[in-house]
Amino acid sequence: HDDIEVIDPSGVKLHGLGNYEKAFSFIHAVINFFYCKEESGLTFRLHYDAERRNIRVSWNAFLVPRTIYGGVRNKLHVDGISVYELNREGIVMRHKLERILVNNVPVKEPKGVFVALSQMIETDGVPVLGVEGPKNFRLEFRGQNPLSAL
Repeated sequence: HDDIEVIDPSGVKLHGLGNYEKAFSFIHAVINFFYCKEESGLTFRLHYDAERRNIRVSWNAFLVPRTIYGGVRNKLHVDGISVYELNREGIVMRHKLERILVNNVPVKEPKGVFVALSQMIETDGVPVLGVEGPKNFRLEFRGQNPLSAL
């Protein structure tokens, strides 16, 4: 639907099909650039709830960086729950990310996951995810951004 709404775990909203496509295309581009597709994987379970008119997807990604970025020793386990809310015609009106965990630690970006991603586009450097304590992540950039040349 053209007016689709996406809500991340912090409550930040993204509106419109174009913005939705751009956000998820960017996520896929980053994953494809930094991670080895052959060694990584994704599993998911779908549950359709006819009364609530939604599809709940529990997904688990196992991401292995390309060798140049540390390979297996820097692997990530990313788990999440996506809820797709449907209108009466069965068209997705809202995609809500209810929970995202990286290596079993909840990701809680204060301004939202999509804000952090949009800032990545404008910043030079390779994204480095650091952990500051058991529940806080820090995203910083080091060196030149290899995506800026594309």
